[in-house]
Amino acid sequence: MVNQRRLGSIKAARQLASTGVLDIAEAPVPLFGARDVADILKVESWKLQKLLESPTLNLPKPRKLGTTTRATRVFTDIDVLRIALAVELTADGVSAKAIGTAVLPAFEDKEEILGLTVRNGTMQAAQYGLALMRSGDVLSAETFPWDGRERFTTKNNPHYVRNVTELLKPYAARIQQRGK
Repeated sequence: MVNQRRLGSIKAARQLASTGVLDIAEAPVPLFGARDVADILKVESWKLQKLLESPTLNLPKPRKLGTTTRATRVFTDIDVLRIALAVELTADGVSAKAIGTAVLPAFEDKEEILGLTVRNGTMQAAQYGLALMRSGDVLSAETFPWDGRERFTTKNNPHYVRNVTELLKPYAARIQQRGK
């Protein structure tokens, strides 16, 4: 039987059951409220709100549980890691515009921000680096496997290189702790 508390109502459960959507296996996706995210990031709630409302950072918009205007905002673990990356890079002096236009789009691949890769048909842990390059007025960002950083080449020399997996490791541990 479908857990009706998660679906919100009996009517929603019946609609989903009648479509056959629930016949497939569900993968649990951890969801965190804004207060949890602020605790994971170790920032004040107002600071998290300011980050989320920044038009230049282009952070993921929170999903909402419920349909009312005061519905609970929730974030996935990947959302939290993307916000954590923005927090760390702003602390390093990277501009909000650069983060929103170059860095976060470079991490569209969810496996990279989670520190995972597929090798020989199996999912394995991997470390990824981030390189920022400037060519005139254009800033670009590239991700690369950290263990291959000696062979990593670009058209322009990067002015910022960072191991993102190590940078996000404490946040990933806090997310895992909260998810239990």
